[in-house]
Amino acid sequence: MKILVVGSLRAKNLKSELEAAIKDGTSSLREEEKNDLDAYVNNKLNEFRESCKAIGKHLASKNVELIIGSTRDSTADRWVIEGIKQAPKTTKVRVTLIRPQNSRADETSTDTVLDPNTFDIRFKPMKASWTGGRIAQVQACDCVLMLGGSEGTAQVGFSAMSLGIPVVAVASFFGAAKKMWVDFDEYYKKVEGTVPEYSHLGQPTWRTHYPIVIYSLASALIKSKVAKRTDWFRELSPLLASLVFFSSWVGVFVSGLNEQYLTAFFLITALSAFLGTSLRRSLSAVLSPTSPITGAQFLSEVNAGLLLAFILSLIYLSGSLTVAGDLDVFTEKAGFRRIAVTVSLFGLAGGWLIEEVSKRLSGWLSQQVNNLTETSKE
Repeated sequence: MKILVVGSLRAKNLKSELEAAIKDGTSSLREEEKNDLDAYVNNKLNEFRESCKAIGKHLASKNVELIIGSTRDSTADRWVIEGIKQAPKTTKVRVTLIRPQNSRADETSTDTVLDPNTFDIRFKPMKASWTGGRIAQVQACDCVLMLGGSEGTAQVGFSAMSLGIPVVAVASFFGAAKKMWVDFDEYYKKVEGTVPEYSHLGQPTWRTHYPIVIYSLASALIKSKVAKRTDWFRELSPLLASLVFFSSWVGVFVSGLNEQYLTAFFLITALSAFLGTSLRRSLSAVLSPTSPITGAQFLSEVNAGLLLAFILSLIYLSGSLTVAGDLDVFTEKAGFRRIAVTVSLFGLAGGWLIEEVSKRLSGWLSQQVNNLTETSKE
């Protein structure tokens, strides 16, 4: 199991949040705690550190792999790591550190916190900012553990929800984890039979048995896959479309549409453009999985690919792009198949390399217009 630990607790942020709750009447603090807010905040900071240590000890006993982004003193990451250090040593705990290359140096040296004798350390620096980095963190884990935190932690939570990754939020330390508890509660209810104590994590007071509840809830959420939102038809539709286009291309190529070669010529160009667009989207999904395409964008790309492929076909027919001689080759199947292979490459290029093909066509057409203008002047 791979758990991403996110969150933090800072005195200034906590005090501001508590003061706002007291002002609007939603505070759960006792009167004596309200009257000495500084003391409560300091006690909560110490509790945060000790609680994170307890979580780290329990996760180490379960051989959980951790993903973190910081070792700063204010972060949950740091103190979970400290807890692992205090756990009985059997094997090294794998820790993957994912953060931007240009992120600000931690107050506490990462090399000091992550002792190589205790941890199997993997460092994955990213060129992206923290915005992209948090998505990469979520994609690398099986479950997210949120403790306190602010905007960045909330961003991780929303990203996890969008990507179908379960989140265990601990509301005991306020911040983003408390605010987002209601967003995750619907998933927790689905595993209530397995982890009936899950609701304890939504309370403002930390209890010593919470590390066990956290691990049990994370395990149940991962096993049940309740956070997954898989639309199998949508997932399989690109593959099914490619199979249909490919089968149709083969059918037209073999039959020549019963000697209607000119019709088959344009049809095979269109099918190739569809295949090119499908290839373009599949490569984009592999190379940039965090940038999903919208339906409108996909239709626009299909339309652009078709039109570019059509223009290439017209250029071919006009004789401006000669490959296999004149149009007499359309009178026999062998000639048609030679041309079909060539225009199929044009169609694939139109759908796949939209930017490059449009740029080149624009330049070529501009040149033709200039030539016609010069000829008319003569």
